[in-house]
Amino acid sequence: MQEFSNVISDMPEDRLDKVKKILIDTFKIQNKSSGEYAVILKDLMDNKMGPTWHAIVGKSFGSDIMHESYQYLNCTYGQWSIIVFKAGYL
Repeated sequence: MQEFSNVISDMPEDRLDKVKKILIDTFKIQNKSSGEYAVILKDLMDNKMGPTWHAIVGKSFGSDIMHESYQYLNCTYGQWSIIVFKAGYL
């Protein structure tokens, strides 16, 4: 089983646990590209946590992101680097 590492987040622990479960569900789907995983993750986050979420998935990238308070996660899961954050009001 893959593990989370390098976790940087401002989410409360209960929300962080929910998001980690969504990440695990995302990566149960095998053999997708980073872009495909990002779309799947964004859709799952919007459906389960309400809009408007953004997802970045890759193996190597840098970032400087503005986000809503307590709505940010940057981590590594297996070989993938992941950022999920909420930004934008409806």
